[in-house]
Amino acid sequence: MFNYGFGKAILEILYDTAREFSYFKKWLYCDEREKLKPEENVWSRLTNQNMMYENYERHFENVEESSYNTFKRKLRIQYYKELEKTPNIDVSFLNEKTLTHLTYSSTEYVCKFISELIRNIHIIDGELRIEYNFIYDVENKLIRSRTYDEKNMKVIFKAERTLDELVEDI
Repeated sequence: MFNYGFGKAILEILYDTAREFSYFKKWLYCDEREKLKPEENVWSRLTNQNMMYENYERHFENVEESSYNTFKRKLRIQYYKELEKTPNIDVSFLNEKTLTHLTYSSTEYVCKFISELIRNIHIIDGELRIEYNFIYDVENKLIRSRTYDEKNMKVIFKAERTLDELVEDI
């Protein structure tokens, strides 16, 4: 892709994916919901907690603890391959370590990682806008089963269940 002039776009996609997946991973393994509530100061908008709150936690403000924990466990199962193959959440600078991991991984792994995580990429006024499957799942409170078509490097979603349906089955 670099040879065809897409180097800047690829770097931006890898960097943004590493950053957003790092926030997702930290949120997914955070056991203290209170820590994720935004603080009431000017600098709070710049914190990791605020990013995790805006993208994830705010969608669960009215969800009881047991349903919330069940949903997060299901997401860990759904994204287990991506979660286990990226650096641990305790690592300093997780997004940079994830980016480094992607940079030195095989082309096949990177293609699979990106195709499983990215829902859509749009170019609007010369800017890349990336939509992620994991953020979509959280926003819509979905658990989706999926397979990966290696030949076409494409994710195929087979079934989905909402948080409400999960809770009914418990």
